[in-house]
Amino acid sequence: RILVIENELHLAGAMTRTLARSGHSLSAERDGASGLRDALAHRHDLVVLNLKTLHGQRALHQLRRVCATSRVLMITVLFVRLLYGNA
Repeated sequence: RILVIENELHLAGAMTRTLARSGHSLSAERDGASGLRDALAHRHDLVVLNLKTLHGQRALHQLRRVCATSRVLMITVLFVRLLYGNA
C-alpha cells in the first residue's frame, strides 16, 4: 500500500492515477498533518511526500517519528518546483 501526501491537486492526481494504473493499492492525503496521521495510523509500504506539504519544525519532527515508529518500508520525499513561463 502506498500513501501519497501532496497538496497540489494536479500533482496528486497524476501520481495517484499513475500508481493505480500500475496496480498499486493507495491512499492520498492533501496536507502534511493528515498525511502524517495516516502514516502513523495505518500500514504503508511506501510514503511519497512533497516536503512543501509539511510546515515548520514540528512537522519535520513528526516525519522523523513516522520513520522511527511505523512499519513504513520507505519514505520518498519530493521537492517539487514548477517554473511557469521559463523555458
